[in-house]
Amino acid sequence: MEVYILRHGKAAPPSLRIPSDHDRPLTDVGRREITRTGRALRHMGIRPDTLASSPLLRAVQTAEVISKHVGAEVEIWEDLKPETIPDETLHTIRSTGADSIMLVGHEPHLTGLISHMTSGRPVQISLKKGGLACVRLPVLGYGALRYILTPKQMGMMS
Repeated sequence: MEVYILRHGKAAPPSLRIPSDHDRPLTDVGRREITRTGRALRHMGIRPDTLASSPLLRAVQTAEVISKHVGAEVEIWEDLKPETIPDETLHTIRSTGADSIMLVGHEPHLTGLISHMTSGRPVQISLKKGGLACVRLPVLGYGALRYILTPKQMGMMS
């Protein structure tokens, strides 16, 4: 299984107008970067069977932009919330039976998930906002980290 892991785009900071972390939307810059990422994904031929997003607004908005480029409907997964234990998310991933899946979520959950999938212990990984990682995950055992791309690298491919 190919697991594509996409961190949400740049979002508005918490403020008096947006006091809840759950409700922070993408900024205009974040939306433009994610649109370029979507074009790069299409150029790379990435068409996941499943596109799953955290329920937090900035992740949902990121997934909605991406869905237009990869041809997959957005599913909301509670297991992609930032506070979720990576093992719970991994169980959900494996239960899909998909050949390829794209997850849209948050830090530090996503790098914790990558570490859990590839070694079972913490690994120093940097995944920028709008960045993409790919892990080849076997049916049993640990996966292999294939690549991590920054938004700038993705933009150069679009």
